[in-house]
Amino acid sequence: MAHTDVAGGVPSAQAVTEGRWTVLEDESGAALAGVVRRTRGQRGVTPVIKLNGARGQRENMVAFAAYRPGSEPKLIYAIKPSGGYTKEHFPLLLTMLHARLGGPVTVIWDNCETHGVPQGVGA
Repeated sequence: MAHTDVAGGVPSAQAVTEGRWTVLEDESGAALAGVVRRTRGQRGVTPVIKLNGARGQRENMVAFAAYRPGSEPKLIYAIKPSGGYTKEHFPLLLTMLHARLGGPVTVIWDNCETHGVPQGVGA
């Protein structure tokens, strides 16, 4: 875990000693209307449902699963009813995360380009 782009290169042993929260982050979206609908067809012939490609309403969410030795795990999430999360949203989300956990935070997330948080911003 002592990688230069993870927590500023803080080794995992140091993170534990400092009482840091280890946080796993991911975001997702869910359609409010299911894709599968009822239809009828001839017996023995699988019906094909043509869709127009319209996405309809979506809920976008981000979740943080936080762990720290000696503490109960915490799940913190945010829901955004329109549009997805972009790199402009993450400084505020990290500030909110740090405030909710009340201590140093090490965030682990995928290499998604929307996470492009500017240097020096975050928990």
